[in-house]
Amino acid sequence: ASGGASGGNGNSATPSTTSLQNGLDEPLAEILCARDVATCGALCGVASLDPGESRALFAEDASFRAALDHGDAETRSFVKKFFAHRFAEALEVLERDIVPALRFDAHLRDHAEVLRLRIREKALARYCAPYARLDLSVMARAFAADLDVLVTELVRLIRDGKIQARIADDRGGNGGLNGNGVPGLKLLV
Repeated sequence: ASGGASGGNGNSATPSTTSLQNGLDEPLAEILCARDVATCGALCGVASLDPGESRALFAEDASFRAALDHGDAETRSFVKKFFAHRFAEALEVLERDIVPALRFDAHLRDHAEVLRLRIREKALARYCAPYARLDLSVMARAFAADLDVLVTELVRLIRDGKIQARIADDRGGNGGLNGNGVPGLKLLV
């Protein structure tokens, strides 16, 4: 869990997938069940893998899909919504159902908040990726987020090099308008 929580080098899910491919060792099976492996693998994978790696793990790896099928409904729902780019819904499941339950998980409780933050960052970055120009008020609605809070998050992600973009303010100057005919903030990727 700590590899995924720390951001690592993108290979944090490897121990989980290796255990799945080889079958759980008996001593490990005594302290972890398939549901735990699915939850840990899903959260660490979403938090740390790039889109290609996560597609390979979540969509193409039969062992991991089988473990995820044995996971809890909340984890499956979260993964399904995240990869369908329904980020507000996925983050709601994460924050309402999964993170509170992690407080009682011996393996992930110390990493729950970092995982939540990394997953939110991944969602924001994935949302921005296909666009060259993005209306931040539309993005705020897509994430069910306050615009000012979203802008603060994006500024931090840009400053930290996690999103290659800049924010332009069309509200002043030459009176630039967003898609609704109103001045607004734009993210230029």
